[in-house]
Amino acid sequence: MPLTSVSNLYHKKWYKYGGLVTNEVITINGYSFGSTQGSSIVTFGGITASIVSWSDTTIEAQVPVGLSSGLVSVEVVVNGKSSLGKLFTVICADSDPPTWDTTIGVQYAEAWGECVCVDCFPPEAMASVYWNRASDDCEPVEYNIYYGDGFNYYESLGHDCGENFQPYDCFGCIWVYSGNFYDVNVRAIDSSTPPNEDTNGVTFFFFVP
Repeated sequence: MPLTSVSNLYHKKWYKYGGLVTNEVITINGYSFGSTQGSSIVTFGGITASIVSWSDTTIEAQVPVGLSSGLVSVEVVVNGKSSLGKLFTVICADSDPPTWDTTIGVQYAEAWGECVCVDCFPPEAMASVYWNRASDDCEPVEYNIYYGDGFNYYESLGHDCGENFQPYDCFGCIWVYSGNFYDVNVRAIDSSTPPNEDTNGVTFFFFVP
């Protein structure tokens, strides 16, 4: 019951993104799959796929939402026996930005806090920015920090959630200067191809003494 080939039915997206796109239907060709599906399944990276059609030699399956971009093993499991998995590149693609699990955007910011700088010379300083987690079908979610002092504006991109610093899920460090007021905004961005960033306008103001 070997899995002989996998081909994308949506060729336009295959060539655009260079891999199997989540939520799209692909065709699996092989043999001895069984004339009907019964209890048999198709898995992508261990995640069971929804089946569109099933025959002894051809299966149409939907690439599961929730797969991260990268190599995954596609397998057909019939009567508890798995075919030899074949590796394929999966591209997570959606059009929706991440959604915030609880509160939206930045929740607090302060000079220094969790952030330490051993090479800073006054007026250089660091600030800690705190936010809660966001989720998306295309994980992992990263966080972009946008901030400014009224004259200059900066970007600090690609933060992960870091450690859990109660009462907030995440924090990130940014470079600042003593004696300035800052406004800061945090936006979540997914790992879709292309990526989607949320557009929240939540801003927190703080002073660096």
